[in-house]
Amino acid sequence: MLIDKLNLADNIFLLGIKSNPFDYLKNAQIFSFVSTSEGFPNALGEAMAAGCACLSFNCITGPSELIDDAKNGFLIPVGNHELYIEKLKLLMLDEKIRNRLSVAAIEKIKQYYNVENIAEKYLDLTNK
Repeated sequence: MLIDKLNLADNIFLLGIKSNPFDYLKNAQIFSFVSTSEGFPNALGEAMAAGCACLSFNCITGPSELIDDAKNGFLIPVGNHELYIEKLKLLMLDEKIRNRLSVAAIEKIKQYYNVENIAEKYLDLTNK
């Protein structure tokens, strides 16, 4: 396994499928989303709701629905691995930025994706 080859077994743990990933997300500070093709990225939304500072590739659909670049996370052009690494390092090293993005992520999810707001939008749509 690559983790063993890179001598990272003490630092990287593959936990497999978990019935409640939110338990892990609420203990995390950073969520690194590496998908390059998405519909609506539920995992990213869950991480933001848990208060993780997030970064994601800006694939055609999905992440930009949730992340406002540099306001509540980082959106990286697909394929720009150098910038992705740079922003991930920034999140790992700068607690102030990490905390600012975390608070803003929670607010975005509360503002746009709470049950009352979604129900109101659904009712508005069905009444048209």
